[in-house]
Amino acid sequence: MNRLIAAGALIALIAPGAAVAQNAPAPAVQVTTGQTSNPVICRYYYYNGQIIRKQVCLTAHEWERMRYVTQRNLIRFQIQALSSD
Repeated sequence: MNRLIAAGALIALIAPGAAVAQNAPAPAVQVTTGQTSNPVICRYYYYNGQIIRKQVCLTAHEWERMRYVTQRNLIRFQIQALSSD
């Protein structure tokens, strides 16, 4: 039962990101030079059920931080799902 719940939660975690990845082959990246040393990077994403893509602009540090947090949470969830028998 725990594995079934863990598998369902994993699918719920991955599904929104997978839907975004399926709709857009590769996000277009636009670098805007700002007055700061950390440039702003804009990427375009298609979200589930939308025809028009949405522009998301973050600094390079924020993109890296978001990637790190997502990866960390997924690894924690996988370890927890494997260890709960």
